[in-house]
Amino acid sequence: MKNFRVIAFALLAVPFSATLAQAANLEMDRMSGGSEPAVAGDTSLVAAVTAPVVMKLAMAEAAPADEAAAAADQPADSAEGESAPAEVAPSPAAATTEGNAAYDPNWLATGWSYFDQKNVDEAVRVWKSGIDALPGQQELIFGGVYVNQSAALRQLKHLGQKNSALMVYAPYRKDHAWYVVAFPDERISVMKQRLRPLLGGKVYTSKAARFQSDGNPNAAVAAPKMVARASKARTENISPSRLFMQAESAVEGKQFIEAADMLARVLAVSPDHDKARLLYGQVLVQMGEYKEASLVLVPLLKESNRDWHAWYWAATAALQLKNLDQANIFISKAVSIQGDNGLLWIEKAVVEEERNNYQQAINILNVAKDYAGELPRIYLNVGYCADKLGNKELANQSYTRFLILTANDPQYNDVREKVLSGM
Repeated sequence: MKNFRVIAFALLAVPFSATLAQAANLEMDRMSGGSEPAVAGDTSLVAAVTAPVVMKLAMAEAAPADEAAAAADQPADSAEGESAPAEVAPSPAAATTEGNAAYDPNWLATGWSYFDQKNVDEAVRVWKSGIDALPGQQELIFGGVYVNQSAALRQLKHLGQKNSALMVYAPYRKDHAWYVVAFPDERISVMKQRLRPLLGGKVYTSKAARFQSDGNPNAAVAAPKMVARASKARTENISPSRLFMQAESAVEGKQFIEAADMLARVLAVSPDHDKARLLYGQVLVQMGEYKEASLVLVPLLKESNRDWHAWYWAATAALQLKNLDQANIFISKAVSIQGDNGLLWIEKAVVEEERNNYQQAINILNVAKDYAGELPRIYLNVGYCADKLGNKELANQSYTRFLILTANDPQYNDVREKVLSGM
């Protein structure tokens, strides 16, 4: 059997939370939704971080959903009567270039190359030039409008280059805002379908003319200062309790980017709002922002804190960063508080797997069975550990049980294929 297992976040019944998606990998040393490893020598997160946490998303402001919809020209959910544009969108190289001597036919990829080099300003400049060269009626898929650049960057990373995403700074009402859009490189209806899960089920299109130059070639350079002023004003004029309630609703709708923006604003004005801090840490983990999640959760990691959720999310972030000693401390604390939660025992077993303590992991997974019963993840992880120990009989028994339990569950399709291919 090929080395295989799931290292994923347990599907917890967490207050104010949607459950996390399962993720699978073929190799032990690769974590789902991986992030950069922790800084060398970072062995005591709680002890090392004592200054007030500075959150990247503080003062973030995303346009409300109704404003986002209003900013788009047409809804894309009416699949039956959808007035789609041309069947195949023109490639960036085919865009109008008359009068633009500096036009780059590969502008989309060039922008991403600058973005990967951490040169956001140059990436935005290239993308803006490309957008300006498009026919005004060209349809673009609308990914969001934000008055804060960091919020837009999160959405840009969420959609990614693979979905032909880009970011521009363009007019919005009486001001400017950051737009994240996707340039369709195939049938636009196909691309809408692909992006629908990433955009919370709602997909809109806008014409290129909406994002094209308004006579200010330095708009992208001038944007950050303008954004900071607008964000600060809006943060001061909204109730943290109301914003927190909106964030809870966003999480329930799996709109994690919007929720993160709102929660950061809550903490910017109410840093002692523990519920907001916990939910923010959880959302950041769900988004794969493990380092930031670790920092946000630090103030909650007090010996007196009997809320196991804080310790669990801190453990999950540490595990994904491969800070295994921290992960073990945090998950052990969670188990000591809520010892009858089988999902916590599974996470504790995963830590031992990462330490290559496969027999210990199996022992812990057997304890998890007492509390979580026939949970597929238990058998998948037992199978992996048994494989590592050379116990092929136990491995095959466990994988077979996993396949039986997940036979009618589509969320496990990818995992099942990989298990079957290795058996």
